[in-house]
Amino acid sequence: FFQTGAGRLMQLTSNRTPSAGTNGYTFIPGGFLLQWGQLAASKLDTSYTFLLFATNNTNFANNCFAVFTQPYSASPPPSSNEQATVVVRKSTVSKTGFQWAYKTNSGQYNGFFWAAIGN
Repeated sequence: FFQTGAGRLMQLTSNRTPSAGTNGYTFIPGGFLLQWGQLAASKLDTSYTFLLFATNNTNFANNCFAVFTQPYSASPPPSSNEQATVVVRKSTVSKTGFQWAYKTNSGQYNGFFWAAIGN
């Protein structure tokens, strides 16, 4: 515990056990929750699909502040003219999940990593 400048008592830790692995979550100081995962995707995943945070066994209690994504590729690395993009529909980001669409012009890209932070 520590006392803020405004005299508020804050707990830095949580009594929940963080998960480990490809899809998981952990609690960080200040009451924040960090979640992560990876999804397999293909050229055909161009319409929006909803990702539920509950697949990590937890939702955000209050808010999801931001979602980050990064496409990944198989070996060898794609050439410079091959691209992949993950589009997150901002209006759907909530404490339970978000909608995403995957767009690529290459068979070398086969999914994406994601991370979300909230409280």
